[in-house]
Amino acid sequence: MEVWSRTAALAILLVTLIQAQEQQAPVVSKECEDAEKACEADTDCLHRLSALHATCVTNTCQPQCRSAVLNLYQTKLGRGLLRTDMSCLLGPRQEMELCDLVPNGSTLHCTLAKLACEADMLCQAKLDVFVAECEADVSERKCTEKCARRFADTLKTTRGAAFSNCTCWRQDPLCDHLNDHILSACMERATALIDADSSNFTRTNSVDAAKDAPSVAPPSGNGTASAKDDANIASLPAFTTLILSSLTTIFAMLLRR
Repeated sequence: MEVWSRTAALAILLVTLIQAQEQQAPVVSKECEDAEKACEADTDCLHRLSALHATCVTNTCQPQCRSAVLNLYQTKLGRGLLRTDMSCLLGPRQEMELCDLVPNGSTLHCTLAKLACEADMLCQAKLDVFVAECEADVSERKCTEKCARRFADTLKTTRGAAFSNCTCWRQDPLCDHLNDHILSACMERATALIDADSSNFTRTNSVDAAKDAPSVAPPSGNGTASAKDDANIASLPAFTTLILSSLTTIFAMLLRR
């Protein structure tokens, strides 16, 4: 009996431990899993992914991790993987989140934001126009009305919006140059233009809606009198019918006599 009790206790403990491990096991999405398999099936993508796993493990935002993320993102299969929830990249994901290197994050590293923009046709077209026409001015911290408008066009795109709050980490002169000499020069004026355009659009829609609304005649007199008039008008047909019915009855009685 004692042996049976011990065996039962060990079995219960084993089941409890298995259940606890299953509950703590990370949930990996199929989207991430499929994207990882596709990357691993490609030699170039696999090589870049291996570098990501090897370098993004310190949680200190080292340049090697940043370079590995940027190199992986430059391939189509790598972008597809990094744009998932990255649930299959548990090791690197923690450092990538800490260092603003998650493409779907609310805040992006500026260099990653630039790569994301360049991978999008609309954003790249708007950014190319801004750089071509304004790089000389913004590199000297000058921002003309035209350049502010060009940069606002970039910020209005889905990928370009990330420039508005992108960040740079230590030992990253390229990112610092991009942020300090290209992006920040026109950021304030471009943001103001976007806000102004949004306000004008809202105001125009409100005016158009007011014009399209059906006009309602003001009530005559007070509300009570108007209600009584409506009641009288509504009851007129019934009253007329009653009179006609009464007259018909009287005429019938007169004829019988």
